[in-house]
Amino acid sequence: VFQECDYTVQQLRVKNYLLGFTGLGFLLFIARFLQYFSFGYSGEKLTERLRAKTFQTILRQEVAWFDKEENNTGALCTRLATDASAIQHVVTKRLATIVESITNLVIVIIIGFVISWRLTTVLVVLNFFMIMIGILQTYLTAQFNNVDKQIFEKAGTVSFVVRLSVQL
Repeated sequence: VFQECDYTVQQLRVKNYLLGFTGLGFLLFIARFLQYFSFGYSGEKLTERLRAKTFQTILRQEVAWFDKEENNTGALCTRLATDASAIQHVVTKRLATIVESITNLVIVIIIGFVISWRLTTVLVVLNFFMIMIGILQTYLTAQFNNVDKQIFEKAGTVSFVVRLSVQL
């Protein structure tokens, strides 16, 4: 834009770029809103259905199943609350982020190959290593979350027993 010597041509190009970026920003706003709304809605429906099915399955268990330590009332309530919420988090936020990241990656690779295929090839190889590190990080985070889940179940059991003791 600023290589042009004529001031009116500079203003015209700046206005064109300004309108283009503003339109692109508006389209991105609408796309993100629709993306997060649709993933949020589907996550809510999935969570509702999952909690109902889990509760129905719990009610169909034999009486001896409830006598086990891991199946007492506090642990079951905690499990109903945390498991369905974790699935909702995966469906809404993480899945939306994954779809967005894959779309951005494909578009950037296509643009990169059009501009410079050599540099893009090097970046794709480096991106592969970054993806592997991300998968390792996700695996380790899941392992830590399993430990946290067991601790929360024990805490839910204790809080339920304390509440029963206070009511008596």
